[in-house]
Amino acid sequence: MHKLLIEDDEGGKTVVSLIRDEITVGRAEGNTIRLTERNVSRNHARILRQDDKIFVEDVSARYGVKRNGKNIKGREELAVGDVVLIGDYRLTLQGEKKAKPLPKPKARAPGKGPGANEVTTVTRLSDLEQTEREVTSMMPALPAKLVVISSNFAGQEFALTQNETVIGRGEDCHFIIDHRSISQKHAKIVREKNATYKIVDLNSKNGVKVSGESYRATHLKRGDVVELGHVKFRFVEPGENYVFTPPAPEAAAPDFAAAQSSGGPNKAVVFGGGILVAALLAIGAIFLLGGDKESPGGEAVAEVDPQVQAAAAQEIADLEVAEGDDRIDAAIDSAKEDVDAGQLQRAIGKLESIGELMDPNADQQRRINEMLSSARNELPFQRLYEDARDSLEAGEALEALEHASAIPSHSLFYKKMEEDGTLAGILNAVVSEARSELNNGKNDAARDLAESVLLVRSTHQPAKDLLTRIEEQEEAARAAVAARAEAAAARGAGSSSGGSRAPSRKKAAEPTLSPEEARTLFTNAARKVASGDPRGAITDCTQGVRGGNADCHRILGVAYGQLNDIDAACRHYRQYMRTGPSNPGAVEAQMERLGCPP
Repeated sequence: MHKLLIEDDEGGKTVVSLIRDEITVGRAEGNTIRLTERNVSRNHARILRQDDKIFVEDVSARYGVKRNGKNIKGREELAVGDVVLIGDYRLTLQGEKKAKPLPKPKARAPGKGPGANEVTTVTRLSDLEQTEREVTSMMPALPAKLVVISSNFAGQEFALTQNETVIGRGEDCHFIIDHRSISQKHAKIVREKNATYKIVDLNSKNGVKVSGESYRATHLKRGDVVELGHVKFRFVEPGENYVFTPPAPEAAAPDFAAAQSSGGPNKAVVFGGGILVAALLAIGAIFLLGGDKESPGGEAVAEVDPQVQAAAAQEIADLEVAEGDDRIDAAIDSAKEDVDAGQLQRAIGKLESIGELMDPNADQQRRINEMLSSARNELPFQRLYEDARDSLEAGEALEALEHASAIPSHSLFYKKMEEDGTLAGILNAVVSEARSELNNGKNDAARDLAESVLLVRSTHQPAKDLLTRIEEQEEAARAAVAARAEAAAARGAGSSSGGSRAPSRKKAAEPTLSPEEARTLFTNAARKVASGDPRGAITDCTQGVRGGNADCHRILGVAYGQLNDIDAACRHYRQYMRTGPSNPGAVEAQMERLGCPP
C-alpha cells in the first residue's frame, strides 16, 4: 500500500496510508488531510488512486502545487520517491515498508469499526520512534467532540480542541455543567499525541461511567456513551461524521439544558438543576429536582432563517473598512454586535460567510468558531424568550412564566428579559392571578402561584406579601377552630361535674390535622427541600403524613435522598407508589437512580 510522508518546516513528520481512492488536502475543515499553515489554500489539492497509479491534482491552490520542485498543471502521476510541495509541507510518496510495521489497532465492538466516510487514519512517526516532538501543524478534518444525548437540548456539540478539557460545575472549567449530580471539577479529557482521547475522573462524587462501566481513567472510542452523574454524552472520534437523531418526543426524559458561555474562550455551559427545580416545584412535582419536565419550546434546536442569514452574508461581502483596519476583524466585530443584541440569525450568517469569502488566520478562525457555537446554542433560549413575550401579551401569565423559567440565568436572553422588563411583567401578572384565586376562596391555588413566582425570584415582594396574607388567614382559621374546640370541651366538663360519680381519667386524644393544615405542611416542606433544608422538610412532612397528605411521602423521599439515607428514601417512595400517583414512571426513574430494591 502506498503512503504519504508529510513533513512540516519544523521537522514534524506524519504518515498517511492511501487507503482511499481520493484524498483531499487543504486548510478548510472537511478535507481528508487538513494542513493549517496560512500558505495552504482552503481547498488546495487532491491525491487520487487509480489502479496501481497515484496522481496529484491542483484544485484551487493560490500558491500552486509543486512536484519535485516544478509547478504542476492540472493532474500529474507520482512515482515512489516524488516530493510534492504544498505550502510549507513536503509530501513524499512511499511504497510499502515492512521493516517497522505499524501497531495493530485495538479490537472494537461489533458495529463500531471505521466507516467508509471517515478521514484517512493518521499515524505520527514521532510516536513510533518515541521522540519528544509533538506534531502540532496537522489537525484532523473534524475534531473530536462530545454530543449531548440525554435532554431536550440533545444534539448540542462541544468540540475537544484543547490538550486538556476539564468538565464540572466550577466556573474555571472548560465545560460548565450546572447539574446537582456533577462535581465542581468532575472529569477531564486528555488529548494524547497519537490522536487518542482519555477521560480521567477528578475524584468526583458520582464518578465517571463509559458505556455503562465505571472507570477512574480510560481511553474513549467511537460510540462510547460518557455518563457524568446523570448527564450523558456521546463521544465522537476525530473525523467521524456523526449526526444526532433525537428520540420520539414521548421517549425523551429531559434532564438539563445546554448553552455556550460568552464569558470566556472555549467554555460551554450546561444548565439544569435550579431552574428546572423551580418549574417542577410550581406544578407539584418536587421529587424529581431536575428530571421529567418537557421543554416549553418543544424543540431541541430553533429553526434557522435563511433569508436573514443570506442578507447578513451579503452585508459582509459588501463590508468596507477604513484604511489600515483589518477587514476580517471588522467583520467579526460586526457579528459580535449582533450576538450581544440578540440578533443571532444575522450573526450566524455573518460568521459563516467570513470563512467562505475571506481568509481568516488561526486566531480569527478560533474566534469565529467560538462565536458560532455560542450563537447556535443560544437559539433555543431566543425562542423561549419570544414565546414568553407572546404569552404575556396574550394574557397567559402562567404559560409565560413556564417559558421564562426554562431560560438559564447565564443566557443573554435571561439578562434581556430583566433589562426590558419582560420578567418583571410576567411575575407581576402571575401574582395578580394568585390574588384573584385567593379572593375566590382558592387558597391552595393562590399559594401555588405565589410560590412559583418566588422560586423564580425569591425577592419578589408582591409574592412574599401575598403568601404572608394567605398564612395569616389560615392561622386565624386554625385559631378559630381551636377556640371552638376548647369551648366545647369546657362545656362538657361543666355538665359532668355535678354528678356523684368521679369522671374517669382518659388520655387526651392526639389532635388530628385538617386537610388544609396537612397541605400547608406539605407546601412548607417542599419549600425547605428546594432551599436545601431536608431536615426541616422531614419534620413538616412527618406531621403532614399523619394528617393524611400522601404527597408528603414523595417529599420525604427527596429529603432523605438529600441526606443519603437511601433506605428511608426508598421506603417513602414505595409508600407513595401505593397511593396510585399520576406519574408512576417518573417516580420509578427516581427510585432507579437511588438504587432502590424492587
